[in-house]
Amino acid sequence: MKLASDNIADYFDALPVEQQDTPSGAAGWGLGDLIAHMSGGTEGTIRDVSRALKGDAGPLPEAPFRKTGPDPEGRARVAQRGRESREQQADALSANFRERNAQLFTILDGLTEEQWDMPCFHVLQLTTIRGLTLTRIAEIGLHSWDLKSGIEIAPKLLPDIVPTLLEWMPTWFTWGFDGQEQTLASPLRYRFEVGEPLNWSWDVVASGPGFHFETPSSDPALATYRSDPETMALVFLHRLPWKRANAQGLLKIDGDPAEVETFFKWFTGR
Repeated sequence: MKLASDNIADYFDALPVEQQDTPSGAAGWGLGDLIAHMSGGTEGTIRDVSRALKGDAGPLPEAPFRKTGPDPEGRARVAQRGRESREQQADALSANFRERNAQLFTILDGLTEEQWDMPCFHVLQLTTIRGLTLTRIAEIGLHSWDLKSGIEIAPKLLPDIVPTLLEWMPTWFTWGFDGQEQTLASPLRYRFEVGEPLNWSWDVVASGPGFHFETPSSDPALATYRSDPETMALVFLHRLPWKRANAQGLLKIDGDPAEVETFFKWFTGR
């Protein structure tokens, strides 16, 4: 997380002031809005980790638990808060981001092994301090790409953060799953195969009202997705449209086209 945070802060500081309102890769967000949003996210993480260390993993009046699933209204609210925060912080935007990250790193560096697994609040789920930290790393990594995509034609994820993004993918799928109302006669299996240097694979099995990740089995998959690690992260964390990745040869898909469409209708992201 330190690497990703420092990287994006340095990148933002190097931009001319007039570019800070340039649209980012996240629809409705300017570059400065993203920095303000990430700064606010770090502040919330400090609050929730500090509460967890005192044995409090419950919601707050200003931050109740929210339902998972697609939430366009929620996205709009978060974007609006980012814009308002960016205006309030003005020239202190980058300095505040760095200061809050430093505060969080100090807390995390002091944790014992047992404390990492203490229950911890997140607005979409009860997790652990370790789980919340993983989410924070993933969010900074993704928003770093969002910010760079407002400037660069072909932005890249930080290589060191790609494995973390793939590890975090089950959480993202849970947050964005839109198949809760489905009734299936039998489970639907989808397979993911990540190439060098990770060589990871897993199955996602949709069972009607829910789904789960598991080790690939001998059971056939309705669709198999193959790509390099970065493409897998960008496509299935909803940064790179899957049809574009497939047309460019970055994402290989084997299986029934109708089932592929079904998968992407169910896992729509937040």
